Amino acid sequence: RINDDMKVVVPLHPRTKKIIEENKLTSNVTFIEPVGYFDMLALLKNCKLVITDSGGLQKEAFFCKKPCVVLRNETEWVELIDNGFARIAGSDEDNIVFAYKYFKTATPNFSVQLYGNNVGETIYNEIIKLLHT
Repeated sequence: RINDDMKVVVPLHPRTKKIIEENKLTSNVTFIEPVGYFDMLALLKNCKLVITDSGGLQKEAFFCKKPCVVLRNETEWVELIDNGFARIAGSDEDNIVFAYKYFKTATPNFSVQLYGNNVGETIYNEIIKLLHT
C-alpha cells in the first residue's frame, strides 16, 4: 500500500490520532499536530504527492506543483481534474491506491497556465490604473 512505498505524514487532530494509535493503524505513518498555513506550505514543498479531502489544499497542491488525490466524490476545482493535476478517489481504498499509483508514473505538466499568463501582472496594472484615475 502507499505507506509501504513512501513516508506518509498526516496532520491530525489529537483525539483522532489517539483513536488511530489505540487501534494500531500507524504502520509507516507519521502523525503530526495540525499545522498553520506556512508550515503546510513547507510540507507541500517537500512532498511528492498530496492526498486530501480539503478543497483549499487541493488548490495549494497545484500552486506548489504537486499532484493530488482527492478523497471526495467531487471537487469544486474541476479544472485540476480536467487537466490531470488531481484525481478523484472518494473514500474507496482501491481508488485511492489506483490514483496514487497513477501519479507514481504520470507527471502532470505543471507548466500549463490554467488561469492565464501574467495574471498577477495584469491585475496589478489594473489596480494601478484605478488608483491613478
